[in-house]
Amino acid sequence: LMLCTPGVKAANFSFVYVDPAGYGFNETDPATPVGGNPGTTLGEQRRNVLEYAANVWAPYLVSDVTIFILARFDNFGGTFTSATIAAAGPETVLADFAGAALPNTWYVSALADSLSGRDQDPGFSDLNITVNEDIDASPLVLGGEGFYYGYDHESGFQTDLLSTLLHEIGHGLGFLSTADESDGSMISNTPDSFTRLMFDTQTDKNWADMTNAERQASAINDPDLVFIGPATTQAAQRQLKPAAESLEVTITAPASASATFTASTSAFGLGIPPWGLQGVAVLVVDSVSPVNDGCETPFTNADELPGKIAVIDRGNCNFTVKVENAQNAGAIAVIIVNNAGNDLVTMSGNNENITIPSVFIGQSDGNALKSALLLDTVQIAISNTGDLEGTQEGSVRLYGPSPVEPGSTASHWSLDTFPDLLMEPVITDTFLPQLDLSIIALRDIGWNIQNIDLPYLTYSLWAEENIGTVNASETDNPDNDAWNNFAEYVFGSNPMDEDDLPL
Repeated sequence: LMLCTPGVKAANFSFVYVDPAGYGFNETDPATPVGGNPGTTLGEQRRNVLEYAANVWAPYLVSDVTIFILARFDNFGGTFTSATIAAAGPETVLADFAGAALPNTWYVSALADSLSGRDQDPGFSDLNITVNEDIDASPLVLGGEGFYYGYDHESGFQTDLLSTLLHEIGHGLGFLSTADESDGSMISNTPDSFTRLMFDTQTDKNWADMTNAERQASAINDPDLVFIGPATTQAAQRQLKPAAESLEVTITAPASASATFTASTSAFGLGIPPWGLQGVAVLVVDSVSPVNDGCETPFTNADELPGKIAVIDRGNCNFTVKVENAQNAGAIAVIIVNNAGNDLVTMSGNNENITIPSVFIGQSDGNALKSALLLDTVQIAISNTGDLEGTQEGSVRLYGPSPVEPGSTASHWSLDTFPDLLMEPVITDTFLPQLDLSIIALRDIGWNIQNIDLPYLTYSLWAEENIGTVNASETDNPDNDAWNNFAEYVFGSNPMDEDDLPL
């Protein structure tokens, strides 16, 4: 399902570089093009990466108002192992403007502009980004490896500037709390649209309803500090995954082969849906020995795979290659069988093209499964048996270390999420499709988003947000446009607007 609203305008970014000549974004030292970045000076490569990062965000955000980014480099210093890579945030926050979704609520200026349809603060930038020059300039900061300026996240031991700037733009667009982490105070005693969705599962209180002292205590109340945006909570059920060995693969038919195997998961692709996954298992056969490793395409039995669960042996190529090959052949999921014992591993890799789930089982269990496949059609069920990593009571955890870390506490996802997410406090090269849960969280704080997998897993959540009731019948047609509610749900259109027809 795609959330795609016809006739709306994707966001447009404009950039103001305030560094002096020969420094920062205006550095003139020569540079060799790298990782798809064609810049031939250091400053040009830096500007290219920022503009590339903004263009990753832009297609998902609906706004008729240009978003202005003011960008600079500065010397933040650091140590051989630790440094502030960059810092970002909104220039201003606004409340109670025409178009504001909630009263008495701060919105970052880019979001306020989008909701109101006009520039609420003309003459000022919407978000400011400052990058640490010392990461490139000093051999004593982060190992002296410097920034990587490619677009492909192949940074090795360098610091990936693209991942950094994708992260910082997220903060400027509203992924942050304006509450003071150290004392719990809020600007003019007013919450922002992100803070309104921060919740403490131990005290059962929302941050907007707490006293300053209660927020101060909650900021370090890990793992009970969570984000309760409804779309984020739903989307996390597919994007986050359980701990190792918290999956089960069950042969449900034929009865003679009935068995249940413990499985582990992968760092790539979607997770098993909360209701589980069922299908017929098919052992992949390719044209090069060993023929069941899924490394060579086309598979000789490719016509058997559409809509099926592919079974593939470990070895001879990366896990991501095997799973992407099976996905391209039409498989709905993959089971990888260990070829070297019964130990379970969490399959590593980073491939944003992969969307189907994949799990890993031991060699003995895999041999039992393959033996059953030789005799009959085998039905498989795959299910989660543990909590999703980085969640508490079903909601995604926020970063709540003790003592407080100014600038990081509360305004990032927990480090315990798996896979890693863009808006964690530590920058990684991981880049999940469609900006993982980060873009979904922006939807929860008020952004109108488009061109993204629909962040609903339930009709009731969609009905509550779009019609105002969880009891709206799927067959109702409130806008009298000949499309019932369920059809509008499937196509991502507005059930209350007869001019917004399904695509």
